[in-house]
Amino acid sequence: MNLVRGELAKSAGWRSLWRGVSPTLWRDVPFSAIYWTCYELEKKAILARNAASGVNWHVGFTSFVCGASSGVIAAVLDRKSTRLNSSHT
Repeated sequence: MNLVRGELAKSAGWRSLWRGVSPTLWRDVPFSAIYWTCYELEKKAILARNAASGVNWHVGFTSFVCGASSGVIAAVLDRKSTRLNSSHT
């Protein structure tokens, strides 16, 4: 790994090692913001409704729904990130 990193740094410069950081952050930050906002709001609402019953599987289901929704939204940004990261190989 060090050999490959060293050769890449010699041939394309040290900045080439960080080429995919920007598109990756453009994908991951919105995904995380959407996911955690949705999750926390839904978790509070579900726990408030089901506090007496003690049923917690709803929280797991909420995590699935929030992850799927934010994943669909972030898919466009993921394609851009993947395309940029693989275009210079």
